[in-house]
Amino acid sequence: MRTVQQSPSSIASDAHLAELEAELAALRIRVRTLEEAERTARTADARLRALLQHCPDQIFIKDAEGRFTEVSQSLLDRRGWTREQVIGAREKDLYPPDLAEVFGRQDALVRATGEPKMFEVTFEDFNGRKVTWIAHKFLLESGELAGIATDITARKAEEDEARSTADKLRLVVEGTGIGLYELNMRTGVGPWALSTFRLLGLDPPDDLIGSVKMWRSVVHPDDLPEAQRAHAEAADRLGPWQAHHRIVTPQGEVRWMTAYGHFVERDGDLMSIGITLDVTEQRAMEAALHAGSARLKLAMDAGHMAVWEHVTGDDRIIGSTELNRLLGHPAEFEISVAVAKAHIEAEDWSRLVGAAFAARERGERFFESEFRYRLSHGEPRWFLLRGEMDLAADGTVTRTIGVVFDITTRKVAEEALAAREMELRAAVQAGALAIADFDHATGRFKPSPELNLFYGYPPDMPLTIEHMRARYHPANAIAVREAARRDAAIPECMAYRREMRLLLPGGVERWLEAVGEYIRDENGRALRSRGVVMDVTERVRMERHRQLLMSELNHRVKNTLAIVQGLAHQTFRGPGITDAVRRTFEGRLEALSRAHNLLTRENWESADVRDIVEGALITHGGLTESCSVAGPRMRLQPKPAVTLALALHELCTNATKYGALSVPEGSIHVAWRVTDEHEPRLRIEWRECGGPPVVPPARTGFGMRMIERALATELRATVEMQFASSGLVCTIDAPLPPLAPDIGG
Repeated sequence: MRTVQQSPSSIASDAHLAELEAELAALRIRVRTLEEAERTARTADARLRALLQHCPDQIFIKDAEGRFTEVSQSLLDRRGWTREQVIGAREKDLYPPDLAEVFGRQDALVRATGEPKMFEVTFEDFNGRKVTWIAHKFLLESGELAGIATDITARKAEEDEARSTADKLRLVVEGTGIGLYELNMRTGVGPWALSTFRLLGLDPPDDLIGSVKMWRSVVHPDDLPEAQRAHAEAADRLGPWQAHHRIVTPQGEVRWMTAYGHFVERDGDLMSIGITLDVTEQRAMEAALHAGSARLKLAMDAGHMAVWEHVTGDDRIIGSTELNRLLGHPAEFEISVAVAKAHIEAEDWSRLVGAAFAARERGERFFESEFRYRLSHGEPRWFLLRGEMDLAADGTVTRTIGVVFDITTRKVAEEALAAREMELRAAVQAGALAIADFDHATGRFKPSPELNLFYGYPPDMPLTIEHMRARYHPANAIAVREAARRDAAIPECMAYRREMRLLLPGGVERWLEAVGEYIRDENGRALRSRGVVMDVTERVRMERHRQLLMSELNHRVKNTLAIVQGLAHQTFRGPGITDAVRRTFEGRLEALSRAHNLLTRENWESADVRDIVEGALITHGGLTESCSVAGPRMRLQPKPAVTLALALHELCTNATKYGALSVPEGSIHVAWRVTDEHEPRLRIEWRECGGPPVVPPARTGFGMRMIERALATELRATVEMQFASSGLVCTIDAPLPPLAPDIGG
């Protein structure tokens, strides 16, 4: 046979064709790889976008000139802004100047260093509350600046690990380069594409011929044995091969590479043809995604949150493992729309579906609603659902994704607070009360419609201290203001009670009583005063009316006693009536008048035993240094008080005529106490000393009979008279009289 020899041009053509085939195969592999990466990125982007929209943290992106190009929904919700207000605006257009300046310095630092930075800032938010935020700021490959802001005011310690969850991350992936190569395994050399040299960090020679030696020089020593083994096994079977390994560039940079290829025979030589991909960024992204998934799971666990997805037309609900745990189902349980509807309260289901339809009607993709989900053992729990609807070109919903939060603890607290507020409101309304909560710094009261009405203002008008002072009655306005100023200025004063007289429009008078407390700082300065205000107008009017009646009664009693005294004076002027008899009667009448005066002073409610005893002794000059009065404070009803006053008058009269008060050296000692043998009893002892020798009377006079009979009738008392030579001792023993609550030392 003749051997057909190929011309040099034919050989070159075949080599070129083989090279093109290898490049085509490599390009196909790259296309498949990019398509798979695109699908993965698209799915990840959708989920991350959902988390971005529903995450309670605030995420934003700004261009090189500081204008917002993207913000999370939570940032808009917290500030009450719309996307139209924020997108394209700078921070100085939205925040107070000092806060915008702080944010600007942070951005400048990140841009100047090119490194991600974390900032912690404490400031007053739009509601005047001090808050602490941590902001993570970093540069994207596009030159934009991204940031994630987390409110750590109340849960700073718990959210250190959660603030960098995957829903707060934006991954920027650079395009992956492809390096084409060919090696003759006999000679160890072959043509390489320019990109191959660049991927390996090598300077390309002019002829672009690479070698196995070059490849081995850059492969990481720890990975070289495995990579060579993969090549050797594929060479033995003339099959495809794949290797993952690190390289160390001449500049010392370590990068990850993935090589795909296959072995072919050409002209009796074994040829290795393939591609090399730099997967450093891809592996970093995978590591970041793995770490982000771990952080995301931690954040969802800590926040009692789960992710879910529902495709329109499919009954299934695809959820994270956390979803089943939150809803009380086994880990492998498949949740469907029918199952969810069966467990959700009917009215909550209607509200949930209605929220989605209402958002759709408004042309919005996002919606949220709260619902109760009854667990398998019957316990209902509260959840907050936030969802986002994906729309097709014709506007129909293709799928819905979102998150659910367990808010049972919050709802229970809210319901308990609402119940307490209702109870308080009912108590306030039933008791004609108003809540007063005054801020000393601003001079304003917290809204209280009842308080406004008390002062004659519309219920919804913001009430200030000036409005209240304008209603003070001129007669006591200065006294009320001075009392309030004095109490507020005393650091030790923690409570107050004031009675205020108001003069309302139209000349209407109203009396209010305020009772409350001060809230002070560590220096004793009054920050707030809060309490209740009561309308006591009727009580004051009744008190005034009662005092008027008491005055009138006292006046009439005095007139009556004056008339009786006048009649007695005329009657005793007749023959046979001595002046001593007249004076005795007038003395008894005067004792009765004193008792009435004492009771009138006490509003005819009761009279203190001490006041009765001292009053009798003073009238007869017996309350001197040589006399004594001892006993606990206790009050008697009016009738027993009058009887005791008359009895003591008789004893004083007798002592003045015949006993201790008839001589300068005489003295009287009156003592009383409460005993408790079989029942509480009142024991009063009258003891005279230093007077003339006492001789028992031959007969019992009217005064002594009156003492014994009156006390026995009104106090159910027994009276014992001891006429000792040293002085009279009178002991009165009676059951403890009723309405005597004021017993003390």
